[in-house]
Amino acid sequence: MVVSLNANRRKMSHSPSWFTKGRAPWNKDLKGIHLSPESEFKPGQQSPKPYVPVGSERVRIDKNGKPRMFVKIADPNVWKLRAVLNWEAIHGPVQRGSVVHHKDRDTLNDSVLNLQPLDRSRHLAEHRAELQIAVHVALSVSSPSPDS
Repeated sequence: MVVSLNANRRKMSHSPSWFTKGRAPWNKDLKGIHLSPESEFKPGQQSPKPYVPVGSERVRIDKNGKPRMFVKIADPNVWKLRAVLNWEAIHGPVQRGSVVHHKDRDTLNDSVLNLQPLDRSRHLAEHRAELQIAVHVALSVSSPSPDS
């Protein structure tokens, strides 16, 4: 196989459509060429995407399918959970290895009274029953019934 690939490569190297030695490309010595200046970005021009200012809020669906509110905290594109921001505004940074838990399970209710820091293992224990139900439902939907 290797022999045939090398033989094909040698044949292709003599193709008349490839550059020959000593031939200059069409754009040689044309540094900074502007073929369509009206469609090029100008200095200081913003991206054509709509700009979202710092402080904007967006609802996104997390990996578990639950809606979460995010807040833009810096440019160009730095977002943080609103629940974490609200907690940090009152109590300081969340400890490493901890998460901010919603007591009433409503992920859009980011009131500080509804938030509670939990370490990851305790947070998993808090939601274990819900996760087991979700896995059971997913398995029962994906597996065919025995009577079919």
